[in-house]
Amino acid sequence: MKQPSAEFQSVVQASFNFAQELQSEIITSAHILSAILLAKEGNAARSIIRLTSDFEALRQSIRSEALIHGKDVPDKYKKTPRQVPQESLPMSDEAESVIVGAMKVSAKANESADTRHIVVSILDNHESLAHVILRGQLDVQRLRSEL
Repeated sequence: MKQPSAEFQSVVQASFNFAQELQSEIITSAHILSAILLAKEGNAARSIIRLTSDFEALRQSIRSEALIHGKDVPDKYKKTPRQVPQESLPMSDEAESVIVGAMKVSAKANESADTRHIVVSILDNHESLAHVILRGQLDVQRLRSEL
């Protein structure tokens, strides 16, 4: 498995920063999606921006869901908080699934993981918060075909 790209690593760091900004206690896929759109550099972000009819509404949906779900800390972290390194935040199961899925998609393609792989993983994970947000704002099938 290849090392994730600098862009991928930057998105993970930016999702942590966004979670801290919102005073979230956990990182969700909404935080990750926000970090992708914040960068605006990758093809995945450009495709999302181009396919949404109202970028501001998308941005507000992401922020709202991140605010709500960023407080939903699973019991497994409440019971054993030492599992998460100090000065860090845990990822929700669905956010972790998105990141792991992105790594698998990139490994299959024999490529370094980047934001395109994260978005593909979001689109494949129909139950993820980010997928639900995107589904409400744009044609996810069209986005998937573009990536």
